[in-house]
Amino acid sequence: MVDYQEDDNDFIDYSTTKKVLNNGSRHHLVITGWSEDDVEGYSLEILFNDIFQLQDNVDEIKNNGSFHCLDLPLDDENDYHIINDLEFIVKCCLKYFNNYINVALAYKEDENGEIQYYYQTRITGNNLKHQIDYLKKLIPAFQKYKAVKCKPFAEVIIKKFLSPGIENVSGDSIDSIDKDVLDYLSEEIKKSILFFDLPYSVLSNTFHLYHHPKNSFPLPILLKSSQDMEKAEFWKGIDWKDDYKDFLDDFKKCKKYIVLGYYTRDNEDGCEGPHIVLCPENIEAAASDSNLKDKKELLYLIVLIHELAHAMMDKNNVTMNSLFSNAMEESLANMITLQWFDVFDNDDKEIVKDFIKDKQPKIYKFGINQFEAGVDWSKWRDSKKMHKLLKEWFDNCFVPELLEQPQKVRAEYNRVLK
Repeated sequence: MVDYQEDDNDFIDYSTTKKVLNNGSRHHLVITGWSEDDVEGYSLEILFNDIFQLQDNVDEIKNNGSFHCLDLPLDDENDYHIINDLEFIVKCCLKYFNNYINVALAYKEDENGEIQYYYQTRITGNNLKHQIDYLKKLIPAFQKYKAVKCKPFAEVIIKKFLSPGIENVSGDSIDSIDKDVLDYLSEEIKKSILFFDLPYSVLSNTFHLYHHPKNSFPLPILLKSSQDMEKAEFWKGIDWKDDYKDFLDDFKKCKKYIVLGYYTRDNEDGCEGPHIVLCPENIEAAASDSNLKDKKELLYLIVLIHELAHAMMDKNNVTMNSLFSNAMEESLANMITLQWFDVFDNDDKEIVKDFIKDKQPKIYKFGINQFEAGVDWSKWRDSKKMHKLLKEWFDNCFVPELLEQPQKVRAEYNRVLK
């Protein structure tokens, strides 16, 4: 239930409101939402121009299909009108964007730099007065924040838009995910959405303004062809050295079972910011060649959860630059995957464990040992440092004597990440 009334008299006479002269602003109120292009016979662009008295500033409203972005300036003489009319503006947007909007106070420190966000929130109508009052309190402080004058951000935001679902983006012959598999993934993630405790830094900026309430995937997901996956660099800049040649050989032997997906913050294929890539061709080929031959949808889920686990650990945006840091990261991602199945799909947990054990490299298999030892993965997330102790951890853990003793695996982990 929302705490405002649908009222035919929502629209009041704003003929006395000055037109916004938006040739540039330092501080921006950005609102995004979803709606059909036409509402009651009017295009949203015309409708909002009329409502907000923006006839001279069509660039403030942009759309990409059903996704729309509205940018309102908060500088000079305009700030009084925006703040004074904020409740009216929000109610109009809620009405025409299906009772769900993303709101941000945005700015740039450098004209050619990235859009920064002073504050972001989602509004559904619940507790509306409190949210509007809080925004009204924030705006004056925001207007004192150091920023440069910029044109409206709506066009930039629309160009970066990628719906936070699954999209085909590369490869002429790429196979999309079967609808039954996609529905399965969506339901499995939806029922466990609170499990994926993603750092705010992963969900902010690009993702926040594109969030859709009906989407169950917490990050955008791109699909890539097998050829494009081959172009991706995995484990960049690793010096394997002679002492660890066995691990390199093992890695190469099992590569077909790990080049199934990845998580990245890098911009690619029109997606800017954190996202996940899946390769349907490689996943289905790996499923056919494993104990998941008749359960390919389960391998899709394993890969997706594994990559979401990487996102969960990406608090400080640290680049993995050694065999030892990668071993910690990948084993913990598999451990988190097993934790998910332990809680949400215990019937399939042993099948997942067998896939990891039979088809993945030693450093990935160590995720089973981490799971059995019950280590606290958040210690790694919160202290990600490429320090010398990681080599000690690796050398001490990857020996048969310790692998068979969960309590020692846990003690070694805690010693390094104390």
